[in-house]
Order: sequence, then C-alpha cells, then structure tokens
Amino acid sequence: RLNHRAGALAFELGHQWTKARWQPWLRIGYFHSTGDGKPNDSDHKTFFQMLPTPRLYARMPIYNLMNNRDLFAQLMLKPSKKLTLRLDWHMLWLTKSEDFWYAGGGAFNHNSFGYIGRPSGGAKRLMDVLDLSIDYTPDPKTTWTLYLAKAWGKGVVRANFPAKDSAFYTYSEFVRRW
Repeated sequence: RLNHRAGALAFELGHQWTKARWQPWLRIGYFHSTGDGKPNDSDHKTFFQMLPTPRLYARMPIYNLMNNRDLFAQLMLKPSKKLTLRLDWHMLWLTKSEDFWYAGGGAFNHNSFGYIGRPSGGAKRLMDVLDLSIDYTPDPKTTWTLYLAKAWGKGVVRANFPAKDSAFYTYSEFVRRW
C-alpha cells in the first residue's frame, strides 16, 4: 500500500499599465510543488499532475509541475489589438533531490502513461528557461502563435546529459474556433 500526500502552491504578483503604450504587463511569481525525499518508503509525497497539460506554466515540455520549484518573471506587451508579445524567464529547481526530474503532460493514449522521470544526480538546480511567444489574432476566432524557447541546464540536467546541457524548442500553432 502506498499513501499519497502531496501539494502545490503558486504565488503571482503583477501590474499592467493599461494606459501606457503597448500596455506593458509585468508579473513575477513562484511555484512550489512537493517532492518525495524518501522514495523507498510507503509514503508518496510527489505532487502528481494527473491529466492536465503543464502548458500554462511550463510551455517548454522539458519539465512540468511535479517536484518543482519555479521562480519566474514575465513581461507581456500589446503593440496592437491583434498582436501580443510575451517574454518569460524561469529559474527552476527540484524540490527534493532524492526524487526525479519529471517531464511530460500525462496520458495521451492507452499505451503510454505520458510522464518520464530522470534521476537528479544528487543536485537540485534544474535549469533556466527563456521563452518568447508572439500571438497574432486577426479576428476573434483565429490565433496564430510562434513560440521560441532556450533552456540552459544546471546540475540535474548535466548529471543526465553531460555532453549537451542546453536545449532549443520552437513551435508554430494555428487555432481556429467555431
């Protein structure tokens, strides 16, 4: 039998200058989820992100909300009614080095659980991530997004990938609502 007791906490603070040019919106925040410091006992203390996507908080799919501490800053700008720019900086740590570095967004078919865990190598510092997104909304039902991200691996990443500790990720997305 495995007892599960875990949790998560998010704190965000920001201000938007609605009358200023480009309506700058500056936000800072901190996210903390529990990790398991004793993975071989009968208590499971890692926050479990059941099925939702981590995309709201972790848009680069190299990490998610489990066993995670995330200190971040975000700047959003609106140069026009149809264009939004968003720049994020994340400093990431594992909550418990005895637990895994988790990635993935949950089950997506009958053959895959949708998560992967990698050992920490005894480190807590995970990575820094800088990302930029450009959202163009030509009409209320249509959005086109371009997303770019760069991650600089720290101790945990270097323990798993000593030859290359950085990553680059990009995508383009077109959404049409009806």
